[in-house]
Amino acid sequence: MLVEKLEKNIKKYSLFKKNTRLLVAVSGGSDSTCLCYLLNLIKDKYNFDLFVAHLNHSLRSYESERDQEFVRSLAKQLDLRFITKKINIKNVAHKKKMSIEEAAREERYKFLFDIAIRYNIKKIIVGHTMDDQIETVMMHILRGTGLRGLAGMKFVTSMKGFTVVRPLLNIPKHEIMNFLKKNNIAHVEDSSNSKPVFFRNRVRLHLIPYITKNFSQHFQKNLFNLSEIANFSYDYIADVANHTLKSIMEKRGKVLALGLKEFKKLHKALQTEVVSIIFLKFSNGKALDKSNIDDIIEHINREKTLSLPSDIFVSIKGGSIIFSKNEKHKKLSFLKNITLLKMPGTTKLCDLNLSVTAKFIKRYPRETNFACNNEAYYDYDKLQLPLYVRTRKASDKFIPFGMSDSKKLKKFFIDEKILYETRSRVPLVFAGNDMIWIAGIRRSNIAPITVSTKKILLLKIKYGK
Repeated sequence: MLVEKLEKNIKKYSLFKKNTRLLVAVSGGSDSTCLCYLLNLIKDKYNFDLFVAHLNHSLRSYESERDQEFVRSLAKQLDLRFITKKINIKNVAHKKKMSIEEAAREERYKFLFDIAIRYNIKKIIVGHTMDDQIETVMMHILRGTGLRGLAGMKFVTSMKGFTVVRPLLNIPKHEIMNFLKKNNIAHVEDSSNSKPVFFRNRVRLHLIPYITKNFSQHFQKNLFNLSEIANFSYDYIADVANHTLKSIMEKRGKVLALGLKEFKKLHKALQTEVVSIIFLKFSNGKALDKSNIDDIIEHINREKTLSLPSDIFVSIKGGSIIFSKNEKHKKLSFLKNITLLKMPGTTKLCDLNLSVTAKFIKRYPRETNFACNNEAYYDYDKLQLPLYVRTRKASDKFIPFGMSDSKKLKKFFIDEKILYETRSRVPLVFAGNDMIWIAGIRRSNIAPITVSTKKILLLKIKYGK
């Protein structure tokens, strides 16, 4: 019966084709042992080439060694190739300042990916079951989640160029145990699974049984059904968001830029997903929580800079939303010398990945905001010459537009929440000794347009070479 369910899943979810090389992650527990046996039963029918992998985390002394030898014996019994490795996961977690659970998961997949590369294997098979899915969704709910979290795990997931497949994801634990018992198949028990030390264990051992007993006997099935519905809904939104992203996103070196106007027109659901997708690109798969996403969208609407987890920041420049990765502990000096502006003309600042265009106009738009970000207007006759660009110095001061007193540039950057790591990249436009524009951020009060102005200078900044 279980074999038929597995084959049905393979067909329904297009898990893998015939003549495929598969890497099966086996811990020795009931789920992965069952998975290994099931795949071995159908390997000749599908012409699968099976590899068995086991990572010894060295967490439980005797048990860890026992598990490793059990899986080695299992692979030998089934005549399958076996690859194993032993690490001290506590040391890894301490060095990386991660929880043991996080470090174990990261190292486990790193181990599997290394094997996949070595043996040219594209699909990695893991033994997550319906019970695991229910626990995962419940944990997401308790920690706070959105549609992505309600969807839980997927039958097929793409990770770093590999495909991770979960063929047993809709099969409950009790059916796994019945299969093992009926076929007299041994497995090992992880004693730590019965200890309420880890969050997942507390959810599995206490919370889910309590809700099932006191509120609904169908709770687990209902929660699994919710995850499936959420999966369908999320897949649709993610597909639309990815399609939208391609039309409004531009890659500029190591940063990503989105059209500000286009982003603001998107439905909130698409804005949320677009931001999530971009963050995942920069954070190596770490997701944002709702508060982070709300902060990003709010700061985008207010056109303010925002620092995010994983050393990522968002800023608004030249009508674009800029997502970039901070480079910590690096003092950057991109323009060692001044660069004279072409008058009129376009001056390219390749080190800063931008250009400044200067042109003379007869009149300025009536609705122009003199303090706007990507362009600035000046009474040319009141400016000292020459006009040039450089990056900051410790002694820099300027008088922000609308103010009468000078302000230290450092204090201005702090007040405007301009990240330290980006300040050395900000282009500063000078007229003689006067700073007239923190390009893309704020112009000074020098040479404003008045009714007596005869010659208007327009400066525009554009990002991208």
